[in-house]
Amino acid sequence: MNAPMGRQIPSRFEREGGIALAPVLVVDSDSELLASYERLLQRFGCRVFSARSRQEALRYLACERVRLVVVDVRLRDGDGLDVVRIARGTRMPPVIIIVTGSPADGTGRRAFEAGATAYVGKPIGLHAFAVLLEGLLRACVADRR
Repeated sequence: MNAPMGRQIPSRFEREGGIALAPVLVVDSDSELLASYERLLQRFGCRVFSARSRQEALRYLACERVRLVVVDVRLRDGDGLDVVRIARGTRMPPVIIIVTGSPADGTGRRAFEAGATAYVGKPIGLHAFAVLLEGLLRACVADRR
């Protein structure tokens, strides 16, 4: 992410009390990015599960019901699109954001075909990612009430 995590997040989350501990799975092999996603989502009031590999993500999906998945396409042990396909096949499919460092290689088309809700290229600025998360989290929480 381009901006340091200390940058102002939309303050309406603090006024409204966050997103009621929405369970979120973040999957990225890059531990710094994973930590950045975790901090941002926790500031939104989400309960965050973190996975550094495809296999670890699939274990979470087998035992945890999540409302949002943020997954990198390229993982050390496989394709992040496998995580998308498995997540979309669950009883209550989550909203899924695919993140990639190689947006020009046709990944966007494959991501949407696999069932992704949104697709973003790296690097993405903190504020832009926060705005995307706000809209998707609010929509998925409203849908499940």
